[in-house]
Amino acid sequence: MSDPTVLLDHADVRASSLGRVVVTAWHHAPKADVVATLESSVLPLHERFPDGTALVIVPSREQPDPEARRALQAFLERQSGRIVGASTLLAVTGIKGTMLRAAAKGVIAAMRLGFPIKMSGGATEAAAQAIELLRARRLDAPTERDLEGFITATMAPR
Repeated sequence: MSDPTVLLDHADVRASSLGRVVVTAWHHAPKADVVATLESSVLPLHERFPDGTALVIVPSREQPDPEARRALQAFLERQSGRIVGASTLLAVTGIKGTMLRAAAKGVIAAMRLGFPIKMSGGATEAAAQAIELLRARRLDAPTERDLEGFITATMAPR
C-alpha cells in the first residue's frame, strides 16, 4: 500500500491520498478557482490509477455558490471514468444528521454522475464504503483501520 500523500493543503480544502483512496475535506465553502486547483492536484493520482480511485468527500457546512457547484460537477464529470465511487461523510448525529444526509443524497442524485455516491455519518462508515467500492472492482484497498485513521487525520482542523 502506498504511503499517505498530501495532494493539496489549501485554507479551504485539504486533499490527501492513501493508495487509490482520495480524501477531500472542505473547511470552507468551495470556490470555483479552488475547485480548479483541486482538480489539477488530484489529476496525477487519477492518471496513476486509471482503473479507478475511490473518493471520501467531507463537505463544508457552508453552501457553495452556483459557480462553484458547476465547477464541482464539471470536475467530477470529467473524472468520472476514473472514479469507482464516493462516500460523502456528513458527521452530524441524530435526526438532524439523518435529514441532512437525505437532503444531500437528493442533491447528489440530481447531479447524475457516472459513479455511485454513498452517504456516511462517520470515518468508520466512510472507510468501509470506500473499501467496498474498490473491492467490488477487485482493486487494492487499504485496511479499514488505516483508512479510518487517515480520514480522521485529513479532517482535522488546520
